[in-house]
Amino acid sequence: MNQMKKYLQFPIVVILVLTVWGCEKLDVQDLNNPNRASLNNTPQDLENLGEASYYNFWYNSRLPNVELPSETAADQFTASWYNFGWEQASNEPRLAWDNTVAGDVNNDRVTENFYYGSYGVITQVNTVIKKVVQDKIKLSGGKHNARILALCYLIQGISYGNLGLVFDKAFIVTENTKDILNLPAVPYNVIKDTAIKSLLKVINICDSSNFTLPGRIFNSTDVSNTYLKQLANTYIAKFEVLTCRNKASNDTVNWNSVLQHSLNGITSDFGSYFDGMPGEGGHWYDLNLYYLVLQGYARIDCRIINLIDPAYPKHYPSNGKPPKVHPELLAGQADRMDFRLYNFTDSIKDFQFLPSVNFKAERGYYHYSNYRYSRFDSLLFYQGTGLLYEFRQYENDLYQAEAYAMTNQLSNAIAILNDHKKPRIARGHLSEIPLSALKTEVLNAIFYERDIELIAQGFMLGFCDMRRRDILQPGTFLHYPIPGLELQTLNMDYYTFGGTSNEDGINVSNGGWFK
Repeated sequence: MNQMKKYLQFPIVVILVLTVWGCEKLDVQDLNNPNRASLNNTPQDLENLGEASYYNFWYNSRLPNVELPSETAADQFTASWYNFGWEQASNEPRLAWDNTVAGDVNNDRVTENFYYGSYGVITQVNTVIKKVVQDKIKLSGGKHNARILALCYLIQGISYGNLGLVFDKAFIVTENTKDILNLPAVPYNVIKDTAIKSLLKVINICDSSNFTLPGRIFNSTDVSNTYLKQLANTYIAKFEVLTCRNKASNDTVNWNSVLQHSLNGITSDFGSYFDGMPGEGGHWYDLNLYYLVLQGYARIDCRIINLIDPAYPKHYPSNGKPPKVHPELLAGQADRMDFRLYNFTDSIKDFQFLPSVNFKAERGYYHYSNYRYSRFDSLLFYQGTGLLYEFRQYENDLYQAEAYAMTNQLSNAIAILNDHKKPRIARGHLSEIPLSALKTEVLNAIFYERDIELIAQGFMLGFCDMRRRDILQPGTFLHYPIPGLELQTLNMDYYTFGGTSNEDGINVSNGGWFK
């Protein structure tokens, strides 16, 4: 079996031993009973496998992966450490991504883990779909067929959608694939189209069936067919927009389609409740978020603080000394023009000021920052019980606002931004945008909200937003290559992306936010 069909066998997830191609027995680990290692391929076993697919998807996307170096490559966060490919992705000037098998192990892990883990999840749901659709297996006497199929098509769709956000190309394997040994790698836009086809199947099932997916599947509340349909619509809007590699592609998006799907999208936040860190009995956690906010690891890039306080420098001073921007404030401190910026007496604190920097000076003062992201401290570090977001309603709202703006319905876009119940005013206490605002001003307000309110929330969100606006630093890779280990295993030619000598606006950024 070639490496593309390999997937990581995590100790606390459901393990799929045999794939859709001729499997006779399923040997899995029950999510609700981890010690139950052997099952007998009954309809109930198959239903358990389908239900567990969401946890496997969650677990794979929350292990340290491409989200971490992408955050520094997008100048959302900054870090000089070698962990997770941070330093290499954020070097200035930008370097090519080291995709060699013998290269930095941190680079290998963040791409390989996500790549192989995604195909493990896809294989799992393909197994369930094939057995229900083609082999006519009835789950709970047929009563649960619709809900399990809808769930599995959702996982299939969002797994391929995420692969299309990350890699320049990948392989498509569905329940109908017969010749897995001779699959071609197809480009990201084809991966996106495959994802959307799966999500449209979810919508069709939800339109023709009434069901409820129990909350234990998501470690959250029950999910009805109505809400699952909304979720599928929201993901379609996301993939239509974020798959774009540059501004030219973004401008040609079918924004009427994005508008329609976002209008049919989620009306409340979707996520899973944090239940503790690994080693402390937890299963539902987010290590990407954890390492971005852990004190001593990453900091908020000065670019983000400059958005809140335009007087604040976009780059840290080249002498390494914190900037004295406002006479009445400490060196390195910004003025709170948005209430989401932490001040010493605030109860709201998304961005916390720290008077010193612990990064290595020899790796470049451009890594320095006096702010860290503190919004989720009470949840992650004080064993809170809050929701870890998979998809926020506000992200959907902003796709809707952007679609209105891109179709020249500015008053509708402005109405969303000026809604006093939404974060821009409810949390940021910002002034209303006048109805006379220009399209560029409305779009800038939308992206400001995506940078400030949604930072570190939504898979690859910050990187993809920078990519589709042509403002990633020159030489930044616009997507990741297929992992080097996979290239080696399949005897494919080595390749990678990035570096200031390779700027083409197609695979490598030729733009930049400070140009």
